[in-house]
Amino acid sequence: MPRGRKLTTEQIQQAAADRRNGMTWKALSIKYKVAVNTIRYSLAEYSDEFAPTVTMLRPQLENQLNTARSEKKAGTQ
Repeated sequence: MPRGRKLTTEQIQQAAADRRNGMTWKALSIKYKVAVNTIRYSLAEYSDEFAPTVTMLRPQLENQLNTARSEKKAGTQ
């Protein structure tokens, strides 16, 4: 599991729109994982000083993914 990052209001709104437009939980999960990995590896190229920030923001992404999982289980996808 990637070590999260802060999601902007626009990203959260886009995720909600994606879900309304029929994007599956799996597709959303992949979309977020790609975004997080891209940022994490980009930051790693520059300096280790960013690592604590990336780690600190992990709970927000996990919360988003857990919400999508809950919706999937409840059938409200």
